[in-house]
Amino acid sequence: MDDNIARLAELQEKEAGGEKRPKQADMLIGLAAAATLIHTPAPDCDAFADITIDGHRETHRVRGQAFRQWLRHQYFKKTKSGVNSDALQIAVETIAAKATFEGSEREVHCRVAGHGGAIYIDLGDRAWRAIKITRSGWAVVADPPVRFARSPSMQPLPVPARGASIESLRPFCNLSEVGFVLFVAVLLAGLRPNSNYPVPTITGEQGCGKSSLARILVWLIDPRMPEQRSMPRTEEDLIVAAQSQHVLAFDNVSGLPDWLSDAICRLSTGGGAGTSVP
Repeated sequence: MDDNIARLAELQEKEAGGEKRPKQADMLIGLAAAATLIHTPAPDCDAFADITIDGHRETHRVRGQAFRQWLRHQYFKKTKSGVNSDALQIAVETIAAKATFEGSEREVHCRVAGHGGAIYIDLGDRAWRAIKITRSGWAVVADPPVRFARSPSMQPLPVPARGASIESLRPFCNLSEVGFVLFVAVLLAGLRPNSNYPVPTITGEQGCGKSSLARILVWLIDPRMPEQRSMPRTEEDLIVAAQSQHVLAFDNVSGLPDWLSDAICRLSTGGGAGTSVP
């Protein structure tokens, strides 16, 4: 109690002497100077921030929850107190504007990216490492030159091991010889960046392992929780889901309306409408 009274008296003294306390929003904007602000190319022009946590770089959407939590924590470390939600909102929008107009322009990818003749796959682990794949082989790298964004549903890929064969996958797939070749082709196509992607349709009688095969495909390319989702109700829902996931898997699909069939085709070829992630 005595400490609080002393602090209040000190603040009153400062105000009486004409010294103004900095606003919370201004302090938050100042704390964001520890981050490197970037934005994605048009038409999205989405604001992102590179921040350093435990010695590694992370890339977060400025308007996303992860960046807000980081900013709250920076404020707490500085002041040992919480921040007002209104001040946080003002600061986030200001930081997003700075990223758009002052930050450098960079692509931000979801799980798979291409750069300098190499393919980079986000491992999704806490250290934000990636797998670098070139013509001569692959390696796990700690500081990839590309930027990846992550959604809360993303799960980590296992760290790859050398010396295995694709044949070790066959016992887990209830497929014919031709079906297994097609499955591997779809799997490899899903690991390519900036490409036209196949839209596999898994059919078969009840109990033959269709859902399990779809889960394996997701686990090997872009593991999520949950692995499969219900069909989108609008094209906007589909686009938003595709911006935060590299693989979209739908379960128990009995039919597709024309608008959804067309939208999926546009997604697979990289064309069509776009919308920003909230």
